[in-house]
Amino acid sequence: MLQNVSKAHDTVRVVNDQIGTSTYTYDLARLLVDMNETEKHGHYQTTNKGDYISWYDFTKEIYRQAGYKTEVIPVSTEEYGLSKAARPFNSCLDKSKLVEAGFTPLPTWQDVLSRYLKEIEQ
Repeated sequence: MLQNVSKAHDTVRVVNDQIGTSTYTYDLARLLVDMNETEKHGHYQTTNKGDYISWYDFTKEIYRQAGYKTEVIPVSTEEYGLSKAARPFNSCLDKSKLVEAGFTPLPTWQDVLSRYLKEIEQ
């Protein structure tokens, strides 16, 4: 899909006023298996580590790492238009309880992105 968008469009518009960090399902699944093998039950919040970023910044990094020249244009949620999914402007999570319980935090989203792009190239 990433390649299709890059080939079909010289530019993409992406919201720059919604922030958070991504979560790679592979990393999350490994953490859940590790958690299941303990008695440390409870509610935890997690995403991959790294600075909080906007969808715009995340998209720019995706295209940069993939080597695409597609121009990424920042727009507000209002400028972008109506979305079927209501998204919070700040989806940052507090991961301190996870660390306090002794679980290893997920790798950085930059590392995840690099691994994911290598996966889809194959």
